[in-house]
Amino acid sequence: MWGAEGTCNDTDDICTTDLAVSAPCTKAGSTASLANICGNDNPADCTLDTAKVAGVDGTLVTTDDADAITDTTALPAALVEGNNVSIACQYVWGAEGTCNDADNVCTTDLAVSAPCTKSGSTASLAISAATIIRPTAPWIRLKWPAWTGPW
Repeated sequence: MWGAEGTCNDTDDICTTDLAVSAPCTKAGSTASLANICGNDNPADCTLDTAKVAGVDGTLVTTDDADAITDTTALPAALVEGNNVSIACQYVWGAEGTCNDADNVCTTDLAVSAPCTKSGSTASLAISAATIIRPTAPWIRLKWPAWTGPW
């Protein structure tokens, strides 16, 4: 805008060329773009600005494209009784990529079923009482002729 002269571009003041966009947007020629961001968090809005006008000239309001979780990765396949296994999974968001976003964290969201337990990023399986080998009749009294004990 040139004030009373009206709106125009001259040979060295071309708005589209002078315009810069802020991250996460990018600009090529006269096109501003926003790459597909992994997860379903709403991306930050982008500002449009030229150095020739004071302050921010405009804002590009961004929205998420409604990505959905389609799978998980890095889940442990086996857990041996009496042991632990580390869990460090991520969500798969279809073609958008594999990641955890601000409110969808696979390791935190993951629940394990009994008899397993989970603490933080560790799943455990205690030794079952059925597998503990106990001697049969551990307190057998031996009757020796010389024994005069208090049994």
